[in-house]
Amino acid sequence: MYSDCRQRSRAAKRQGKMPSYFEIFPKQKWRIVGLFVTIALSVFMAANMSAFTIVAYSVPEPFEQPNGDTIQVVVKGDEYLNWTEDADGGQVGI
Repeated sequence: MYSDCRQRSRAAKRQGKMPSYFEIFPKQKWRIVGLFVTIALSVFMAANMSAFTIVAYSVPEPFEQPNGDTIQVVVKGDEYLNWTEDADGGQVGI
């Protein structure tokens, strides 16, 4: 592989032009293009994942505790990470 690359480089220098990277390593071109496409698709998919999440409906709702008291709780987060808070912003374990 390396001797073939050296031959291409020497032949290009004899012709009086400086060879480009892809003239010396033609197979590398498709690896770089494939890597670029993979990174671009990954960024595109990651950016679109947030468009498909469902956000919790943050409206205070009454919740009756086992001892009979009623408190107002608010559900926060989305379908993967969610928690409940009371009116003061403290976390409530339900």
